[in-house]
Amino acid sequence: MLHALAVPDRSLAGAQSLLQQELDDITDPQRRRILLLVGSYAEATHAGNYLNNQPEWAGKVTVLVADDTDLDHSWSTLPAHHGRRYLRRGEIATFPDAGGQLLIAPLLAVERGHNIVTPGGKAAIGSAYFLARPHHRPDDITLATQAINDWAVRQYRSSGQQFQQLVLAQGTPDKAGVRFR
Repeated sequence: MLHALAVPDRSLAGAQSLLQQELDDITDPQRRRILLLVGSYAEATHAGNYLNNQPEWAGKVTVLVADDTDLDHSWSTLPAHHGRRYLRRGEIATFPDAGGQLLIAPLLAVERGHNIVTPGGKAAIGSAYFLARPHHRPDDITLATQAINDWAVRQYRSSGQQFQQLVLAQGTPDKAGVRFR
């Protein structure tokens, strides 16, 4: 997904990546930044490494790391950090001052209460891309199963005692279960 968004078609002279096109479409130069939301800090680091290895994005990427990350130690354990910027979660409001165009952050780390604004109080990020799926996959039946279970519990607890009457009318728990299903 990152490749499709960030790397231009190198067979076409002057081609731009989709991310660069998006940045160019942001008319306010103070907001010409993109937030890339991923699933975890590890994914953020991986995405940052990938993008910083692309000539178009080298040095333009800021990766959000956990507050307790030891950046002194991390500099030696994270892959080469030439031009790469790391920003602790608690310092996210300083992103506009960091100079990067792309902020890569875990979805749950950037939540309500984090205002990323310019000195004038204007939103500093002009666009956001979700590289993580905040909802279940379409073929995942977990949500449907939970909804059915919720419905069954509500039927059991209903004040009209319809469930209890159904069970008594069937004669056995097995027959009652089949009938309820």
